[in-house]
Amino acid sequence: MVIHPFEEGKPNGDKHVGTTFLKDGEIQNVEINDYKGLESGEMIIVMLHSDSNSNKIFDFVFVDDVNIMDEAFIEGSLMIAHAIIVP
Repeated sequence: MVIHPFEEGKPNGDKHVGTTFLKDGEIQNVEINDYKGLESGEMIIVMLHSDSNSNKIFDFVFVDDVNIMDEAFIEGSLMIAHAIIVP
């Protein structure tokens, strides 16, 4: 799971400010390590990405102009992501 920031009122998928590795299955009470200190009231995108090389590390390495190594998880044509406000 990855946290992308909002900048100038819109999500910025070119940056990430937090990650955590999740195993398959149902998971509750997830803790995410953030890199910049998220502030209460801040808008973020929480998004699932695949672990393409099974190293349990978010590989934010661009493989072309748009896609990264650990691609966003897509179910059908729906990207699994939610905009939330930091509590």
